[in-house]
Amino acid sequence: MKTMDSFFLKQIEDVLNDFSRMRGRSNYSDLSDAELKDLSSFNVRASALIERAAFGNPAYIRHAKEAQDIFSTPNSCAVSLAGILMSLRADIESGYIQTASEIVRADLFSDYLEMADYLAVEGFKDPAAVITGSTLEVHLKKLAENAGLAVVSPSGKPKKASLINDELAKTAYDKLNQKNVAAWLDLRNKAAHGEYDKYSLDEVKLMIQGVRLFMTAFPA
Repeated sequence: MKTMDSFFLKQIEDVLNDFSRMRGRSNYSDLSDAELKDLSSFNVRASALIERAAFGNPAYIRHAKEAQDIFSTPNSCAVSLAGILMSLRADIESGYIQTASEIVRADLFSDYLEMADYLAVEGFKDPAAVITGSTLEVHLKKLAENAGLAVVSPSGKPKKASLINDELAKTAYDKLNQKNVAAWLDLRNKAAHGEYDKYSLDEVKLMIQGVRLFMTAFPA
């Protein structure tokens, strides 16, 4: 499974799990007795996810928009959007659909930051943040190895990037760079854990620029 496909499949699974929990609390299959706030929250998340994950496949986006326009009740819209997400998930798993992973092929980009920059320009702030953060983590580990620092704990588990950053701040770079790296890692963690409303596209673009400058200033 391609990395970007897995990224979107995880998001789809999370949103569909919310739908399953909502349905489990309802006495009716059409969710007619579900809480309005739960239905509204699901509909917003589901429609936004369909738009992100169905990159290059306007049929899914069109069906999601039609569901919101045609169905007059939020519960009917939720059931429809859940069905679209299930179909989208099945097609991604089967490789029948072009997703954002198609635009991050190695032959299109010279490095992962270029890949992240392209995604950010196209409005895909969440995968752009994850790719940038992952690139930063790999770079930090290389810096640590070059500095003779351990990248695994005594128990054999990989050290967290935040800890490596703290250790590198004592030998490789100053406190200001440590603070910047900590902020980028925090943004990356928010993206990886689905906290998409806690950062903006502009912040991701600044993150990409900052990480690129950092890696240039401190090559590994």
